[in-house]
Amino acid sequence: MYSSSVSALSDQRILQRAGLVSIHEPAEAQFRVSSPEDVVLSKLEWYRKGGEISDKQWNDIMGVMQSQRGALNVEYLRQRTMELGVEDLLDEALLEAAREIGG
Repeated sequence: MYSSSVSALSDQRILQRAGLVSIHEPAEAQFRVSSPEDVVLSKLEWYRKGGEISDKQWNDIMGVMQSQRGALNVEYLRQRTMELGVEDLLDEALLEAAREIGG
């Protein structure tokens, strides 16, 4: 699971939201993976902490938002970004993703 200070704030919440992925070959194994929303939250927080200059973090955010079109729990994202102080970055990301999808 991807970890950051987001996970330090709410490890239990992230674990509860994580999905279980099974791999059947060569031997069956199961792994927990962070939800797309929690990946976005972590990336937004790291983007802010890095001075909002990391193209890698921003491109990762855009990639998740575009691949999860309409499937993201925006209500959860808004609630958590308010707690983390990155709600302005979420708004910017949502607008940019909508422009790229629509345009």
